Amino acid sequence: VISPIGHVEAKTFEKVMTINVTSTWRLIRSVDPLLRLSDAGRAIVLSSNAAHSARAFWAPYAASKAAVETMMRSWAHETENLALRVNAADPGATRTAMR
Repeated sequence: VISPIGHVEAKTFEKVMTINVTSTWRLIRSVDPLLRLSDAGRAIVLSSNAAHSARAFWAPYAASKAAVETMMRSWAHETENLALRVNAADPGATRTAMR
């Protein structure tokens, strides 16, 4: 959703957060118990440069990716004494049908 923040509908904002943040949290809840038991567990979630750069009209997406990165950093700190490694990766710009 590329729009001025003041024009973004609540349902649209919630949808972006659900797709990017809530779904990641649900995935973490599902895999965390198994990954904690692994000798070499790895969790890699996709992020975006939008999480770090304030770009006009990208507020919902940027906020959702910043939330994902913060959630991943928190999880990484929670598991730092385990064999589990948690990361967020930014693949850079990609040409997709969404753009």
